[in-house]
Amino acid sequence: MDDLYSTDTSVVECHDVPRQNQILVSAQYIGYGIVVPMICFSGLCTNCINLVVLTRPEMKETIFTYLTGLAAADLVTATMMMFSSLYRGLGIKSYGWLVFDVYIHLPIAITSSSTGTLLIVAITFERCFYIKWPTVAKRFSKKSTAKRVVAAVVVSSILFHIPFYFSMMVDEKSVDIQATKFNKSSGFLVYNWIRLSLFGLIPAFLIAVINSILIYAVRQMKKLRHKLIVQRQLAEDRRQGEQIRLTITLITITCMFCVGELPSNIFSRKTAVHILFGGNKCMMHSQFYKVMSLIINILVTLQYTLNFVFYCILNKKFMNVLKTICSGYTRKKQISCRQSYYSSGIPTIAQART
Repeated sequence: MDDLYSTDTSVVECHDVPRQNQILVSAQYIGYGIVVPMICFSGLCTNCINLVVLTRPEMKETIFTYLTGLAAADLVTATMMMFSSLYRGLGIKSYGWLVFDVYIHLPIAITSSSTGTLLIVAITFERCFYIKWPTVAKRFSKKSTAKRVVAAVVVSSILFHIPFYFSMMVDEKSVDIQATKFNKSSGFLVYNWIRLSLFGLIPAFLIAVINSILIYAVRQMKKLRHKLIVQRQLAEDRRQGEQIRLTITLITITCMFCVGELPSNIFSRKTAVHILFGGNKCMMHSQFYKVMSLIINILVTLQYTLNFVFYCILNKKFMNVLKTICSGYTRKKQISCRQSYYSSGIPTIAQART
């Protein structure tokens, strides 16, 4: 997640801007004004459900502490992206909106998405230690440790992204966004490369390596589970099955990160100019860049939404807790309806017969 999602502005300087393709304009209107906000709203709802389920006492494993932090970060990112995409798709341009886009949406969304990136890395490491070195993992797999890691990730991400507050400014007279001197400096360029490495390239590499280890470990666990079934060790077989499903869930989530988050970092305005277009700023106005931006926006928003689907499909414990919550809510509603019925003075069938 980067300034790829900010409103189109004059930050990218080019004197030869190509004419807008009407089909592309319509696609951007539908994509940013309808599709992305709808996906973001779904992500907002599903991440709220994730937080309710993951914070239940039944979800006591350490891994669920990290997933709770990830759901909170995704909730903030989806909310920011929903408003940004909605205004961008509808073509609304006002001074108030630009202030929101530059000083609220962009820094907060970048910070929350980067927090989610670091938490995904922490999740993959935790799972790798638990699968490969369980005795070592038990020493560090404590909820208190996980909470400290999540807190450290949030604080470090906030501090690291403070420079984004000084990279752009809103010109009240022209009602436009302009790059600051700091944005054009070589220091900010170096900062962007460091950010791309820390929150894009390095996490993607680590996740790819650790996921390869986890996939191999899952295969070994399935072989062990088959032996347990033959030996009729049902309790251990059940435990192994739960761990396999949880590991597959986490592998799927981290793979979605590589599909959405890594391309978004590469296609962000500051990095795309140098990595993809060799310093040619006019390419930022090209149809290719705008089409790719739209596609990546949709992929990223899906990434923040689909975790709930993966939990429901692959994690039996998550689904069982969700069913318990829903059944408890339904039971309370039925009791409330009965109480209101009896207190209303309407006679019951038994009373009517007497």
